[in-house]
Amino acid sequence: MHNTKLHNNVKVLGEASKLSDSPAFGGVCFSTVASLETIYKLRSADNVYAFVGHFQDVPISKDSAVSYLKNLVKKIDWGPSLEILKRWKAFSDKEDTSLFYKDTPWSNSNMRFRVTCDRKCITMRKHPFTSMDAAAALGDGINSLFGWTGDMRRYDVEVIAWIRDTELLLLIALLYSNSEAKKVACCDGALAPRLPWSIKLENVKDDDDSASKTCEGKVSVSLPRPSRSDSQLYSHRRYRHALIGTSLKPSIAYALLQLGDIQTGHLILDPMCGCGTIPLEAADCMAGRIACLAGDISSKAVNAARENSEEREIKGSCDVLQWDATNLALRSNCVDRVLCDMPFGIRCGSPQRREWLCPKVLREIVRVLRQDTGAAILLSHSKSMRHEIEENQRLFLQVLESLPIDMEGIRLEVLIIRRTSAPAPIQIPKNSKKLTRRQDADISN
Repeated sequence: MHNTKLHNNVKVLGEASKLSDSPAFGGVCFSTVASLETIYKLRSADNVYAFVGHFQDVPISKDSAVSYLKNLVKKIDWGPSLEILKRWKAFSDKEDTSLFYKDTPWSNSNMRFRVTCDRKCITMRKHPFTSMDAAAALGDGINSLFGWTGDMRRYDVEVIAWIRDTELLLLIALLYSNSEAKKVACCDGALAPRLPWSIKLENVKDDDDSASKTCEGKVSVSLPRPSRSDSQLYSHRRYRHALIGTSLKPSIAYALLQLGDIQTGHLILDPMCGCGTIPLEAADCMAGRIACLAGDISSKAVNAARENSEEREIKGSCDVLQWDATNLALRSNCVDRVLCDMPFGIRCGSPQRREWLCPKVLREIVRVLRQDTGAAILLSHSKSMRHEIEENQRLFLQVLESLPIDMEGIRLEVLIIRRTSAPAPIQIPKNSKKLTRRQDADISN
């Protein structure tokens, strides 16, 4: 699902051509002449790497695999991918690229590198080698070829090796390829430049190990680099300030929006919005063309969503309410699209609670969706959800497509559902029987 929408998003790069699409790796390899700034604005991608090579038939014995990986380094043309890294560094961080010599840019022995290996067996039972074995073999080859020093914490180049069964994908990290700490020099009392947080250097003590006076009377402070999650493409979304434990990635929210076929004038609803990622992504992408409404039963989630929605740089707007998703404060037949990340019952709640809750929320979705034209895009981990749609709600909902996805090891499905023309059943309010009894008592008295 994510790959399909990434294909569509790659079209914004102009003269881009897809080189490969391996479902085992969950990404798209493409070549383009678009500017780095354009690539930086891709909404459907989490990360961007410089492509080194895609190789088949990695040996399945340990000794043969280690020898193969070490010798493979010498057979690769590293020039194009390393040139992309150099350009990306100059664009994104405006870093000093003096390490990269103009004549022989990658022969500097002062450069440091690391190799990160990620393995997964899809059809195989088990690899005979470990991730450390593969990383060490590639590292030995790189050290012999370039003379670089291996360093797991402070490095200039990070080589990524993804191994799926006997397939190998080699990449160079672009978004997270800086040294462990940055030296930031500012005048006393000034704010450190290009930082997501504001640091006043006037409060730095003279005996602080992280600060040192420069010859120009400035203060140089060593700042820890951000986490990997803070270095993804989606970390630059303006509305990502207040997060909760189950926050959805904006790239996935963007993919759900593309599946929803949202049109100008639509009312978008997320009845269980969390910190508001889905409706805020919609508001930011289609500002002024749609109306967005979100809600949650959790006060913490509602407060986070409201804080995010108040970000001035968001192009659109989103109203956030606190409500019970099983009893929405909306009139029937009024919503054009429902997009929702249904609870998984893993990080919060429980599977038992999830199986009880999701069918009830689905009945409310049936009620508020517009007849015949309404649609819902639901990211679900509930076993009872599919049964509820196909058995209990088959007169009102039709599953157009079910897309299986793997999100950080959790197997989910995206349900694309159309609202039929059948009128929604009349639901009796929860307390109607009690009210009737009280009214009858009042009349008899």
